Amino acid sequence: MKLGLGAAQFGLDYGVTNLDGRPGTGEIAAIIDEARREGVTLIDTAASYGDSERTLGSLIGGDDQFRVVTKIPDWKGTPPTNAGEAIIDVFERSLSRLDRRSVDALLVHNAEDLLSKCGDEIWSTMVGLRDSGRVRRIGVSIYTSEQIDQILKDIRPDVVQLPLSVLDQRLDRSGHLNKLRTAGIEIHARSVFLQGVLLAHAQTFPEYLSGLRGAVARFHDMARSVDLTPLEAALAYIQSITVDAVIVGVTSLAQFSAVNEAMKVGVATDLNWPALAAEDVVFLDPRNWPASATHSSRSASTI
Repeated sequence: MKLGLGAAQFGLDYGVTNLDGRPGTGEIAAIIDEARREGVTLIDTAASYGDSERTLGSLIGGDDQFRVVTKIPDWKGTPPTNAGEAIIDVFERSLSRLDRRSVDALLVHNAEDLLSKCGDEIWSTMVGLRDSGRVRRIGVSIYTSEQIDQILKDIRPDVVQLPLSVLDQRLDRSGHLNKLRTAGIEIHARSVFLQGVLLAHAQTFPEYLSGLRGAVARFHDMARSVDLTPLEAALAYIQSITVDAVIVGVTSLAQFSAVNEAMKVGVATDLNWPALAAEDVVFLDPRNWPASATHSSRSASTI
């Protein structure tokens, strides 16, 4: 499993536990330099992540070590009638901001756009970009098993990005991770810390996350019982699942270094991971959180 660097925080004040806001360009440059030294090659960004693409372009534009993943706009299930033209226009601007002639992967940001009446146009446009050589692979970012089932009826993405964490084991337990693997689709796990919620103290959670307090407390108790930090335990769970990459966002070099070190701890295979899954799944989906929550500071966390 490869570590990928999520770049939402490079362009936005992103994350419910983000107390630091956007890092400065110097801090981002230090994170990128550390990624080079550690052999991290995958960077995940999007046109909608504020100045993320432009910042990355100024730092890694000509660096072939990095494989960049970016995304088309998130139209929240209602794409414009000229969706194909809009995708090409946004993608051209993404390439310009990234200072690159091509990217490793282009993803549909919201699976509901691909499942809309414009889905065929969206996908055929992305296939055309792949055929042109400006995109090596195409795919989709999903939230639910139902989205996976609907999408795989008609198309085969090269890459699927999906939520996965020790609290959110739904796609593993339902068999959908195995379904994607069997189809030969590359899997990128995101939200592995639930925007830092997994690493925060449960008593600091706002009311809209109250349903996760017990699950997070149990997870912290388990980690402590086997001499792991919550960060190490959260990544140990992901390493126990067969995915191709884990996407982690950070706001400082110290956080990125901590993630790198935690990745080296290895897999704790004797732990009862299923017992740690949260039962009230409504709290696991950031789409159910207040609209402002993912872009503001609400509670303390390290990552």
